Amino acid sequence: MLNCFRKVRREKQIREGLSFRIMKSGALVKNDDRTDDCPDRIRPAEKFYTCDADGCVKLRESYEVVEEPILVTTLMKQKAEQLANKTAIVFRENNEWNAVSFAEYFKNVRTIAKAFLKLGLERYHGVCILGNNSEKWAYSYLAAIMAGGQAVGIYPTNSPQSCLHCLQKSSANIIVVENDEQLQKILLIKNQTPCLKIIIQYSGTPTDPSVLSWKDVTKIGKKESEEKLDHVIETLAVNECCSLVFTSGTVGIPKAVMLSHDNLIFESKVMARRVNTKDYNFRFISFLPLSHIAAQMTDILYGLILGACVYFPNENILKANLIEYVKYVRPTFFFGVPRIYEKIAEAIQTAEKNSSSTLKRMILKKAKSVATDHHKAIMEGYDRESLLYKFFRAVLFSKIKKSLGFDECIIYFCGGAPLSSKIREFLMSFDFPISEVYGMSECTGAQIVGLDANAAAKTLPGIRTKIYNPDDEGFGEVCLRGRNIFMGYLNDLPSTKQLIDEDDWMHTGDVGKFYNENQLMITGRLKEILITAGGENVAAVPIEMDVKFEIPVISQAVLIADNKKYVTILFTLKCTVESDTGMPLDELTDVAKKWCNSIGCTYEKVSEIITYKPPSIYNAIQEGIDRVNSRAISNAQKIKKFTILPKDFSIITGELILRREKIDDKEIK
Repeated sequence: MLNCFRKVRREKQIREGLSFRIMKSGALVKNDDRTDDCPDRIRPAEKFYTCDADGCVKLRESYEVVEEPILVTTLMKQKAEQLANKTAIVFRENNEWNAVSFAEYFKNVRTIAKAFLKLGLERYHGVCILGNNSEKWAYSYLAAIMAGGQAVGIYPTNSPQSCLHCLQKSSANIIVVENDEQLQKILLIKNQTPCLKIIIQYSGTPTDPSVLSWKDVTKIGKKESEEKLDHVIETLAVNECCSLVFTSGTVGIPKAVMLSHDNLIFESKVMARRVNTKDYNFRFISFLPLSHIAAQMTDILYGLILGACVYFPNENILKANLIEYVKYVRPTFFFGVPRIYEKIAEAIQTAEKNSSSTLKRMILKKAKSVATDHHKAIMEGYDRESLLYKFFRAVLFSKIKKSLGFDECIIYFCGGAPLSSKIREFLMSFDFPISEVYGMSECTGAQIVGLDANAAAKTLPGIRTKIYNPDDEGFGEVCLRGRNIFMGYLNDLPSTKQLIDEDDWMHTGDVGKFYNENQLMITGRLKEILITAGGENVAAVPIEMDVKFEIPVISQAVLIADNKKYVTILFTLKCTVESDTGMPLDELTDVAKKWCNSIGCTYEKVSEIITYKPPSIYNAIQEGIDRVNSRAISNAQKIKKFTILPKDFSIITGELILRREKIDDKEIK
């Protein structure tokens, strides 16, 4: 107890003055003093936020959790020493899988960091990374941080102008691109980037002689001395920016979220506490875009903290066959977005419908009921396995999971957008308990993790959540505070102050409510509480999810009600995507075709359905909407009209890149 009190006191001293650091012995030393026992420094700071690239911040309180503030580079070094021979990365190259140990991982990152310094990377300048997931993406990210720069992910489908914004905003000295396709984007705009010194291509042979190949960079790094890099590492501080994550840009120009070493490490450690599976042999599969905070934290930082083995198939497997790679990796930890889990549910539903025997269907019905009861009991605090559950898990659920590659998975996380409660309950009935994760770039990924079927969630250890200005029913804006809260938006003080109030609470713009003590339910965005012309409030997200569940052919749905006489809805049909770009095509997916065939429609293209308006399709859609309307709490929430859009949204990560207020009334018929 005394030791715990001392740790809390030391942490308080650090927050208030930030002129001291914690030694491993427990003593405090001044920041100017440097000993082998205390390698990481904290720069003096007066505020909890900054918008300057070279700025620093005070460390926020971490409440009941005491975690020593350390650098990302220190974490890497610790893991390289503790888990030297354990496999950290497995990547696919030339159709072969290659393994990299934690010691080799650390050595490879140091090699690239030395090359970055030689190539002219300056302190607090960006290293942009443009391409699909790869072990080289991870090396570049960590090397940028190690060399005193700022790691900046760019989404692979960004246009040249969008890439230009990221390069200019981050004052990037270096950009690492995947292939010639990405290279051509940068060559178009490189003359508008005065800070840019070098372009590196990590896959294939560059077509431009001024561009370095990954092999070239590795050779440069190996020739450089270790002392120069070590000197740079000594100047790093845990409370300064090491990573920039760009917002989606759905509202205005994308903003650069500044994250510190302490943001990344603290968030990773408290998430590891929430996972609570020490010494488990974790396997991850990297497939969500690393340009987003969720994948960066999962595939890079959580991987380090948990000592996990991360698999990089080195292609966009969201456009290939994800399940085939899952079968090979057999992940023990899986993080997906709602659309991924919807596809898993569709695969199970198809197999379920093909069950020919009446007896098999009866057994399956009983098994689903037993699995649902088991997982709901766990959520209520009763963690006991009945003999019947053990039986069905062994003879039925294990086979289903093995067919999909999830037979060894113990954790299923879902984030990026709300998962339909019906999809979640359906998967739970097949022994897939999905934990929803709530968070954003500004809180370094996850803030709240939920485990029950009603979307209830608990804040991660050492972090605080509150409801601001709640109404009579307890619903209000969700606000967050803790050491995971970002430093600020780069060079954007007005937006930073708009998000973080005078009491240092970050306002999310999301609506939620506490119940059952510290459990939280997120119900949608403030901007997604639509107000009709008659003054009625309409929560858009629950209705949209309900419509998607009732009508399996629907891919995305957008409710329109603001200042309207009644509620209407726009939606897209499930269609295939172009293999190279990921852009939606006119052809329906196999699942959508089967659904159409089941109601007597033989059309296989979205354009055909919109042009000919087959009554069977439109009647089935209307019947689904009628079922949704039957559950509406008031007439104001009932959908009066719908329109099918000619093309699906360009979506891979589960984020809807669309602003309701920009939708033209002409689209609603």
